[in-house]
Amino acid sequence: MNSSLQKLVDAGRITVDADGVVRLTAAAWRSMVNAPTLHFVGFKDDRVHNARRVFGEPDFWHRFWDHRAAAEIAHGDVVVFAEGDEAMPPRPYAFDDSAMQ
Repeated sequence: MNSSLQKLVDAGRITVDADGVVRLTAAAWRSMVNAPTLHFVGFKDDRVHNARRVFGEPDFWHRFWDHRAAAEIAHGDVVVFAEGDEAMPPRPYAFDDSAMQ
């Protein structure tokens, strides 16, 4: 990894996975948009259209309520669940949501 990327990783602004994919951290995203972040969790059918009408386009999609999704949600964020809520136990395995749209 080059030194400029390493500086951003060390500062907590980005993460770089084993394949070299670079992603902003949740903290970096919130500092840029200066607004609550909107997360959609578990939408797999056309109910997402209703959620979009009510809440708008989400900033982040989470296919499942897993440990990764729970870690990316901060105080003040808005989380819309297709089913259940934040009190349900997260799935034991994390899913890479970066390809979700």
